[in-house]
Amino acid sequence: MYIYEHPKTKEQIQLKQAMIDKHEHIDQDGVRWNRVFDSPTAQVKGKPLDFRSQKDLDTYNNVYKKRYNHNVSKGKIDPKTGKER
Repeated sequence: MYIYEHPKTKEQIQLKQAMIDKHEHIDQDGVRWNRVFDSPTAQVKGKPLDFRSQKDLDTYNNVYKKRYNHNVSKGKIDPKTGKER
């Protein structure tokens, strides 16, 4: 999802675009909307994480590693390929 904002009204819309698409939005009146860049969001136990914070980045990595190792031990992930079985 990509967020665009009208330059005058400040109205925002979300558009689904592929990674290879040209990321722009021009409305029926010929107005080019501004793309809004937002930080990626993730949560651990309901707490939003800020990836600019080293502490939050470490928390995310630790939780991810625990989940990955758990799924490997349960046979859900092939440890050689890292892909789901």
